[in-house]
Amino acid sequence: MVKKRIKGLVLAGLISVTTIVEMPREAFAMENGNNISTERRDELKNLKVFSSFDEGYYAGETHFIIEEKLRDGKEARRYETTIIYDKLVKKFHQLRDHPQAQNSYYKVDSYTYSMNQNVSASVTFNASYGPFSVSVGALNASSGYIINVPGGKGVKSKPTIRGDVYEVKTKTNEISSSGAVIGTTYKTFNRARNVQGYYRIIN
Repeated sequence: MVKKRIKGLVLAGLISVTTIVEMPREAFAMENGNNISTERRDELKNLKVFSSFDEGYYAGETHFIIEEKLRDGKEARRYETTIIYDKLVKKFHQLRDHPQAQNSYYKVDSYTYSMNQNVSASVTFNASYGPFSVSVGALNASSGYIINVPGGKGVKSKPTIRGDVYEVKTKTNEISSSGAVIGTTYKTFNRARNVQGYYRIIN
């Protein structure tokens, strides 16, 4: 069965979904597959294909296909994704402590982050937006950029990850192999860009 979502909207602290219509996936695809125009087929054919939303988003695309591989030789599911808006909501926001920081605090003059080696960290803003991963320069690398700590060794500090937070709203059409729309969902969530290593002072 496939759920055809007429409209779903997810906001911070609020989840609302309107009418959901269920019908067999195969029947829906067959019913609508023959109604696809040549222009529509060409449009879908020319879209770039990615394996995840983040892959397409960070590639700078606003209209693309996500192809979800399935096991057991089943046909991959395809999702036509359109970014409706992508707006800055927080600049230089502290996302979380650096994942390589093992101590509860440090007394140092500065932190050095690699420009060549990255580490990934999961970030969660709140339950509505859900987790996602960001990459930041490795800590204490031999070369890279240096972030000085005001007060230096006289204060307690900890290396962190900061970045610009964007609120993203998408429209996603699940499409059959013929290009027929099986179901549509709307989502709102956060993503971070311009991520870098930074610090926070511990009182």
